[in-house]
Amino acid sequence: MLSLIWLVVITQNVDNLHEKAGSQKVLHLHGEIMKSRPIANTKITYDQHKDIQIGDRCQVSNSQLRPFIVLFDELLDKDIYYESRKHIRESDILIVIGSSLTVEPAASLIAEGFSLRDFYLIDPKEVEMKYRANYNHIKQIASAGLEQLTPDLINQSIQLKKLFEKEKGAL
Repeated sequence: MLSLIWLVVITQNVDNLHEKAGSQKVLHLHGEIMKSRPIANTKITYDQHKDIQIGDRCQVSNSQLRPFIVLFDELLDKDIYYESRKHIRESDILIVIGSSLTVEPAASLIAEGFSLRDFYLIDPKEVEMKYRANYNHIKQIASAGLEQLTPDLINQSIQLKKLFEKEKGAL
């Protein structure tokens, strides 16, 4: 059976809690604290389960290892950023949870989803939207907001499945 639901989590968090919760596809905009990379090469990463020490070196470049996270004044990894943009543009539904939408450049990613009919923001606080956007603001904490949104998501998934089956039958 073909599944129509594909979830991509795009997060600014550097922890691995989404993975521990079972999320399969997680894009970490600000890096991952459980990984390291050499100073000389941003594309090589290692799993890191202990503190990095001075003298811990990359096996390939022999340069010092550092945390695989974005530090102040560093740019986001362009591949992860562009992949995030692509996923948002191609989404049927965008759900932004618990974001003030003020940390840049991550906050600008939501602009990719403005053409989506189904764009939801779940946050109990009033959020200042810098851009004109058509979105539904659910003023709840994450768990309550998702619980409120779940019936709509189930109905939308049923509609998407019917549309997919109709288009598949037309081929």
